[in-house]
Amino acid sequence: MIHDSALKTLSKTLERMRAASPDDAAATNTARIVAAKDAVIARYGPIFSPGAVDHLDREAFLGFLRFENNQHWSQLGRHGQRVTADMPRLCEALALLVDESLSVRTRLDRLRPLEGPRMVKGLGRAVLTAILQVAYPDRYGVLNNTSAAGLRLVGLWPKGISTASFGQQYETINRVLLEAAAAMEIDLWTLDALWFLLTGLGSPDFGSKDDSPDPASGTLAASPGLTLHSGLHVADPEARLLQFCEEEYDYYDGIVDVEPDRIKPLDVLVTVSMNSFVDNATKVRKVHRGMASRCDYLLPAIPVGADLLSFEPTSQHIEGLLNAAVQAPGVLVPVATKVLHRKRPNLIPMLDNVVLRYYLEASGQASLLARTQDKRFAASVAVKVLNGFREDLRHAIPQVESLRLHLAQRGYRLMPVRILEILVWTGTEGGKYYRS
Repeated sequence: MIHDSALKTLSKTLERMRAASPDDAAATNTARIVAAKDAVIARYGPIFSPGAVDHLDREAFLGFLRFENNQHWSQLGRHGQRVTADMPRLCEALALLVDESLSVRTRLDRLRPLEGPRMVKGLGRAVLTAILQVAYPDRYGVLNNTSAAGLRLVGLWPKGISTASFGQQYETINRVLLEAAAAMEIDLWTLDALWFLLTGLGSPDFGSKDDSPDPASGTLAASPGLTLHSGLHVADPEARLLQFCEEEYDYYDGIVDVEPDRIKPLDVLVTVSMNSFVDNATKVRKVHRGMASRCDYLLPAIPVGADLLSFEPTSQHIEGLLNAAVQAPGVLVPVATKVLHRKRPNLIPMLDNVVLRYYLEASGQASLLARTQDKRFAASVAVKVLNGFREDLRHAIPQVESLRLHLAQRGYRLMPVRILEILVWTGTEGGKYYRS
């Protein structure tokens, strides 16, 4: 079910678009995109229909990728030359894409398998789903960086799909898009245009980030920086994250957790690379046994895919889990969250003393820092920090989601809470690591 808060946010965005004034360029631009639907589908729907797509003309395909023709997506053509290098192969791929005798999951998983090469290099999710939308406007929504950021922003991004195949991901997300469009009584084309207005991403008037960067480019796109709701300005987030990952990713984030509902010795051992100071055999055994005995029975009550933006930090589950963790010998909030982040990576960020101090000072509660050293109060103070962190994430999620996708193209898979935590830590710790 589409929850009320998401519908309220989307409805306000729709109202803004419909009431667009000359002073509201973003809303006016979105309204123009919506108005272009019938003409674009009349022009390109037949081209991408079964049978016709078998003989697709190269120039017609490249023309569709240009914004002046599709009137909706501004960066589809960035890999156009590479995609059309082998037209017979492209026609074969697109014939598969629009073949309704197969499930959409099957089609997309053949085009972009979980393992092995893609059927056509450079043919990404933004282009594939835009074609599906034009070919079957009532059945398929669009999945690109902009819509993904919008879904996360309103709390509709499905949980537990991060490791699924592309076909499985899209099938799940498309159901959400269909349900949202039906609840709002709009078509999928209009819903996709609303993500531009809601997030400020992807539309030509905002500077497009509609598709993922070319993995062959070797560099992240330049960005204007990120200013958090709490006041911290990060001047070079993309470069900083890439530098961090190149140095540290393999020693913590790149180590897969295979038992999310149990704390294992490995979960404690890897925190050494995060400066946990659990750095000898006695400490490792003590922390592992202490946290496992207190937390393993609590973890199943929190969904593995729990998202900080939709799972309240004040929830008794979170505070209860943190309180149980810090009761273990040798464990306070920094160690607890460095272990628990592995268990619930999109819910619990690492809250070391640098991050704790920053948010307590930013909220005028610096005096509470001393309480983080007291096991009676540490969890409740951590929840206060989590609330501040959550607000930063809520306001920054479009940019954070874009950063996440850029990093994923280079093999660095980080959740939004981890990205924000890295940026806060590197932006406030005294050693100025990873700051150019």
